[in-house]
Amino acid sequence: MINLTISEAMTAADGQLVHCEDPAYIGDMFIEGITLDSRKVKPDWLFIADKGERADGHDYVESARRSGAAAAVVEHELDIPIPQILVENSLRAMQRIAGYIREKSGVKVIGVVGSVGKTSTRQMLSCVLEQKFSVLSTEGNFNNEYGLPQTFFRLEPHHELAVVEMGISHFGEMDRLGAIARPDYVVFTNIGNMHLENLIDRS
Repeated sequence: MINLTISEAMTAADGQLVHCEDPAYIGDMFIEGITLDSRKVKPDWLFIADKGERADGHDYVESARRSGAAAAVVEHELDIPIPQILVENSLRAMQRIAGYIREKSGVKVIGVVGSVGKTSTRQMLSCVLEQKFSVLSTEGNFNNEYGLPQTFFRLEPHHELAVVEMGISHFGEMDRLGAIARPDYVVFTNIGNMHLENLIDRS
């Protein structure tokens, strides 16, 4: 992961560090990884407590603490002995942190967008570019508002290029994905009739 301190994450997330006896010391700590999944937390990772449709990540902050999390991003302060970055919206905070990491890395980003063919195009581009460059590539279907940030959390200092899928199903999503990735180049595969129940028309 790109070097990132808790203080940098807090500033990027537009949050406030709470439940912390020594903010200066904690703020200078480096984060070793970032995740939404408490089961994947490792020592010195940042846990994002997001309230989803099926589960509330705030219910798993204690589990993340026991696994060694350095801090947690939360929407309300919890009576749990772990430094907490208090934000209005955990998802938006995660996206801002990802955007900060992308900018700090200096990596060139290729965004792959379109109704169909994104994955095969991304795989082809990555395969070709890996012959000369160190490439970060989207894994699986991590191409939406939750997945794209997690792709950038995998950035390492040696990466020279990032080839990322950017998939949408509602109005406004591409603006948010674009703000995270800020692609230097964009590949359009196809503009079809997918998700018209939400997007109304192809325009």
